[in-house]
Amino acid sequence: MTASASGGAYCSGVFNTSSSPTMINVTASASGGVNNWGVYNGSSSPRMNNVSASASGGRYSYGIWNTSSSPSMVNVTARAFGGEMNTHGVTNTGSSSLRLSNVTTSASGGTSNYGIFNSLGSDNTITTRHCTLEGSDGGIYVGGGIIRVMQSSILGGVTKDSGTLTCVNSDNGVATALLDTCQLSSL
Repeated sequence: MTASASGGAYCSGVFNTSSSPTMINVTASASGGVNNWGVYNGSSSPRMNNVSASASGGRYSYGIWNTSSSPSMVNVTARAFGGEMNTHGVTNTGSSSLRLSNVTTSASGGTSNYGIFNSLGSDNTITTRHCTLEGSDGGIYVGGGIIRVMQSSILGGVTKDSGTLTCVNSDNGVATALLDTCQLSSL
């Protein structure tokens, strides 16, 4: 299934609210609105498998936006590019709990570009396994909550203002191992 939207103040390829849909083999895109979400999850618990979500242009672009949601993501690509301000592959706010496996995120072209963005003061828990997280400002931003990264690659580094970030058997995308803090060794 392919879903796309363009223009307007709020633009979303797929908009889930207070629901638990199963999304399999879905391509969702949004572009040219002021706020663009490839997939928007609000108070929802979708099962996402083989999903491609992208957002571009406008003021804010988010591949996938989660607010107080608990999605399960397997074989998902979340891309965001060209927003004037925030450009994030996956953004998490409120109290979201995510499980990501074989997920690729990328973000570029805005003033805040992160593969995964855990908002300030959030109470989110994210677990990633076999993921590639990339952003031109960082693969991950942690403003709160807990992020566990296992057997994954983080391209662009990490920014941690608060919360907990832990890496296990992960690297920087070019086979250089990361410490358990998700930082490169200083040696």
